[in-house]
Amino acid sequence: MKKGFTLVELAIVLVIIGLLIGSILAAQSMIETTRVQSFVRQIDQEDIAVANFENKYHGLPGDMATFGCVSASGLVCDDGNISAPLGGGTPRFIFSNEVANYWENLTYTELPTKTYSHTLQGGVIQPEINVPSTPFGKAGLVVSTGTIGGLSSYFYNKLTYKFALFKGSAYEAVVYGSGPQLGPAAAITGAQALAIDTKMDDGIANTGDVQASPYGLASCNTAGVYNVNLGSTNICWLYITAMAHSGTQN
Repeated sequence: MKKGFTLVELAIVLVIIGLLIGSILAAQSMIETTRVQSFVRQIDQEDIAVANFENKYHGLPGDMATFGCVSASGLVCDDGNISAPLGGGTPRFIFSNEVANYWENLTYTELPTKTYSHTLQGGVIQPEINVPSTPFGKAGLVVSTGTIGGLSSYFYNKLTYKFALFKGSAYEAVVYGSGPQLGPAAAITGAQALAIDTKMDDGIANTGDVQASPYGLASCNTAGVYNVNLGSTNICWLYITAMAHSGTQN
């Protein structure tokens, strides 16, 4: 006759299972914390690179004729803005000229270990080729100022990172008008967005130097409160004021 488990044995098994589950959850939490910290460090390092560029050349990367900027309709070089033509509907805009040259200019001077290029291959924005990737998968950083790309009024005339996927995980850029356009899409979960906003700013989705995009992402936040109840679903992309967290703003 087979002997069953005693209550003590069952209790020990349940405790072991609980400890394993707790360890897994703790490890996942540590991974997320590390990703957020790495992202914040990345922003700070890139802020410092831009500040060094400004101090050295008295202008912004991407905006200087000396480094390849070409004035065109609605775009003026050496005016202290990173501008690009609007694409087919908010918040899309064309990946060209100042926006496309921004990271490439930094590689010439302040980011010598990188080799970003303004040239797209097959109309696709490639992570670590055209724009920096981030600790959050293929989500990348594009920089602009002014009112383009659906920026909320808080960011008008401020150098601003757009932290998003650009038209899908492969960075697909749809050809529109004079060039390929950026179609930002959700890059991170509500919990990740809250963690970044709290670490860098005020933790509120619609105020301060870190804000959730309001375009097509209603599920990201409600009245400034990030939605953290959708688990691993990516629902947010962010605007981040450059050189605010690192304290390098002029």
